[in-house]
Amino acid sequence: MRLLHLLPLAPFILQAAPPVSLEEATSQMLDAFDDGCPPAALPRPSVIAKERPSLAWLRVALSEPQPQNPFPKAHRSHAEAERTRALLAATPDRYSALLATVQPGLAGSFAALWRWGQARARGGEFSVAQRHGWEDLLADPKSPMVVRGWALRHALCFALAEGDETRLAALKTTFALDLPDFFQTFQRAFALLGGPAPRFYAWTLPELKPLDLSLSRLGFRVYISF
Repeated sequence: MRLLHLLPLAPFILQAAPPVSLEEATSQMLDAFDDGCPPAALPRPSVIAKERPSLAWLRVALSEPQPQNPFPKAHRSHAEAERTRALLAATPDRYSALLATVQPGLAGSFAALWRWGQARARGGEFSVAQRHGWEDLLADPKSPMVVRGWALRHALCFALAEGDETRLAALKTTFALDLPDFFQTFQRAFALLGGPAPRFYAWTLPELKPLDLSLSRLGFRVYISF
């Protein structure tokens, strides 16, 4: 009898969650990725049918080194995905030319280019000009805010590590009005370059005698990593 009572409710119990906007679905996936969620465990929000290829492109961009193109050839975004894939598969001698023509507009394209370029920068494959071009491409206002944040932090970390005040000034001129919080900490850090090492306050045990030493005297080295 209990089962018979539940049968009329079955359509409501099994009904899928209503679709969300592509923007909301994109934010859910990128925020989860930014929080360290493994690609296989990323959220799977539901979107309307015409937005599914764009969301699929973002998913493979966050999980595959050479993502497959989910767009039909007649789709308006097929060519963009192919340009992105061409850059991901390119040899270093073609980086500059392809970076100038890739023209990303989809969240998946920006995400794929972030993962690709981050690996190139860590591996020392970029020239300084190529790295700057890649960072500026991802920090474009068309890029999702999460990816813009990744790109700007990357650019500012490298500028600080290299003591490149010209690069800091260029980034500040272009992006500081939209993202002022990114620049305050780095600007203060630039002021420390060439000055004495920061001081480190500690106490010995068991006497609790205070020590006032610079990091350099303690033998520490500071690394900036992203």
